Amino acid sequence: MSADTVFHKEQKPKLEYFVSEKPPFAVVIFIGEMTKATLSVLEACHKDLSERTDSLYVIVFRDVVAVDLNALGPLTRLNKLLRDKGAVRTCSLKPEIKKFLVEKAAVREAECLNNLTEALESLKSVKPSIE
Repeated sequence: MSADTVFHKEQKPKLEYFVSEKPPFAVVIFIGEMTKATLSVLEACHKDLSERTDSLYVIVFRDVVAVDLNALGPLTRLNKLLRDKGAVRTCSLKPEIKKFLVEKAAVREAECLNNLTEALESLKSVKPSIE
C-alpha cells in the first residue's frame, strides 16, 4: 500500500448537469449532490435554461444522491422559470429526496413522475405557449 493512500477521505461535493433538446422539449439531467457547495452549478443551470427557447422541460434526478436545505431556493426558482416557460416535470427521484422536496414545496407532487418516459408522455398533452 502506498503512503499516499488515504481511506475515508472526504471528497468535495460535486454536481453536474446536462441538457438534451428536441424543441419544444428539453431534458435536464442532474448528477451528484445539491448542497451549499454546489449552488453555483444550480445557478449556472438556471442561467443556461433561461436563455433557451424550449417550453417543455423534464428534470431528471436519477443520479442525484443528496439535496440539502441550501439547494431549495435555487431549485424552486429553477422550477418556476421552467413552469413560466411552459411546463416542467420532475422524474426519477429517490423516495426520500422526493418526500423532502415536496414537503419543502421545491417541487409539486403532481409534476413528479416515476421515469423519463412517463414525464415526456405527460408533457405531450401540454400545449406550448405561443409568444
